[in-house]
Amino acid sequence: MRSRSQIYAETIYAKVNSVSGIETGEKKRYGALCHRFAFIVRENGLAAAFGFLAAKGGPDAGSAEKRLLGHFAEVLGAAGAAALQQMVSRAGLAEYRRLTRQTLAANEWFKRYAEAILKVGPTGEEEDAHV
Repeated sequence: MRSRSQIYAETIYAKVNSVSGIETGEKKRYGALCHRFAFIVRENGLAAAFGFLAAKGGPDAGSAEKRLLGHFAEVLGAAGAAALQQMVSRAGLAEYRRLTRQTLAANEWFKRYAEAILKVGPTGEEEDAHV
């Protein structure tokens, strides 16, 4: 039996790797969001953090925010971004806390792979691979 961390690592690797081929500006925004997202969750709560991604992404389904929201939906087992937001907003306290823990655990892998694959640091700028 594989651990949740192993499953996240494998799944998120594929998600972040798919971002590596997109336009550089969106790739940098995506990487910076991966670094900042845990802070957004801790400061505002999970529902507001996912709401932020949905609102900030605007109508463009290919925006960094919408892409990250969709990736979280897939990792957390929701049938899309809208289903994820509905799942979070309707969750009871225990379920909301579980979803928050799982999101933060998954975000660690998003952040690691943003650095390793996308070579994007917390500021959204490309990092030197030899540092």
